[in-house]
Amino acid sequence: MIKIITVCGMGLGSGLLLRMSAERVLKRHGIQESDIDIEVADIGTAQRQDVDIFITTPEFAPRCRKWAKRLVVIKNVLDDKEMERALMPVFNEVAASKRKQRPPNVERVLTSAFKILLGVTIMHCGAAVIAAVLTPMSKVITQAFHLQAVVPVNEAITALAATKFSAQIIFTMLGALVVNIILARFTPLRYIFLTGHHILFIAAVCTIMLSTSHLSSIQVLVYGAIISGIVITTMPAFSMPLMHKATKGAGFALGHLATMGYCVAGLIGKFVGGDPQKTDSEKMGLSSSLGFFREALLLMGLAVTVVCLLAVFCTGSIRVAGVYARTWESITWALGQGLTFAAGVAIILLGMRTFIGEIVPLFRSISDKIVPNAIPALDCPAVFPYGPNSVFIGFLGYTIGMFIMIVILWVIKYPITVIPMLFHSFFMGGTAGVIGNATGGRRGAFLGAGFQGLLNSFLQAFLVTLMANSGFSGTTFADTDYCVTGIIIGNLSGLMPLVLAAFVVMLAIAILVEVKITRPMLAEKPE
Repeated sequence: MIKIITVCGMGLGSGLLLRMSAERVLKRHGIQESDIDIEVADIGTAQRQDVDIFITTPEFAPRCRKWAKRLVVIKNVLDDKEMERALMPVFNEVAASKRKQRPPNVERVLTSAFKILLGVTIMHCGAAVIAAVLTPMSKVITQAFHLQAVVPVNEAITALAATKFSAQIIFTMLGALVVNIILARFTPLRYIFLTGHHILFIAAVCTIMLSTSHLSSIQVLVYGAIISGIVITTMPAFSMPLMHKATKGAGFALGHLATMGYCVAGLIGKFVGGDPQKTDSEKMGLSSSLGFFREALLLMGLAVTVVCLLAVFCTGSIRVAGVYARTWESITWALGQGLTFAAGVAIILLGMRTFIGEIVPLFRSISDKIVPNAIPALDCPAVFPYGPNSVFIGFLGYTIGMFIMIVILWVIKYPITVIPMLFHSFFMGGTAGVIGNATGGRRGAFLGAGFQGLLNSFLQAFLVTLMANSGFSGTTFADTDYCVTGIIIGNLSGLMPLVLAAFVVMLAIAILVEVKITRPMLAEKPE
């Protein structure tokens, strides 16, 4: 058996697309599934693996070359021809040196089923680690600032929810995939959502919020699948006009569920920004080196450590959560909290990769047969090559907007405070920067991303108040679309016809945008 690992930053985005592309290429060449083992890994995990072939993008190639025996670098993750040209010579070289073994296909089925169950179990373990951090941290922050602090990390709240609703979340996710295929097949919205972890997160949002509405388990599953499916189908449609402009007609949609914020950023760029041709951010001589801010785990741990340090130093001399303030003990405790939180998220990510890596490729193979010529919706880093300077400007704008909203919430004495996470500034702010630059130049990039930082921080805090009856505390969902979906369900709790009507209206508007704006635009040459 030949072992291949596709590598990306978190092991959930471009790495998964590379894996699916490699599988299609190998299948066309008659390679049996039983002869290969293809997995996705983040760059930190990949370097510790004994693997025959590594596949990655140019962004991660310099680091992979330090330890990879055989490395295949792919520029366009959607181009199977490029994958074929680069992979097959390396694969044939490895195959020639190995004796082939062909275990029965039933082994592959059992392996996939086991991986899905194992992934959910690993997520439960990570949730236990996260909960062990959030409980004492919340006590210290409450004592110090008389506020409820929350950490907006999608992975954390989803893992906590999975400890109570694991089966419902998984089946809601599967139902959302089915709804996505149906809508893509029978409506003008021919978008297939390929960012697996975002499908998991929106399924978790719907499951949590619907479970507080006194519905049966079956009703939660059905309503959740319909709502999640509509969201993952309509959001790429809303973003497509802006994506077409930002990527100069690259042919893919945005599969990152902060789309409402990105659309607002694009509109702000258009109406408040400058001339996108004369003030293009990419004409500026900026450094695009933001590598540190790609390290989400490090930034999570750092943020939790800093907040815990501030809290214990503001509590006075009393003992809170087993720790005396203003001592070396408190410093080591805060550092331990940050590292433990990051470790918990790392465990959760491993679990997510384990079962999403089995579900999404199956979904893609089915959708390719049912919805030919569908438009793939990809994770947000796919837009970064189209505006590296814009990513930097968007990072700055989002960060400033995020901190301004946190100060505003503190001044008005809002009972919830959101702990700032700089990796949100990089991923969401950077994406908003690229879109804002396309419509309004560097001013659009900065102001569009800044407004999204304001908007997201407010929505995160507001969603927490609606989740009060769910039994989960200390963390919340981070991205715009999760928050808006949760807020709609939470405010219309008990009125499911109105909830469904709201999302049907969203679907109708998306179809209108597709027919009246996107298709005429795609028929023209990009600017």
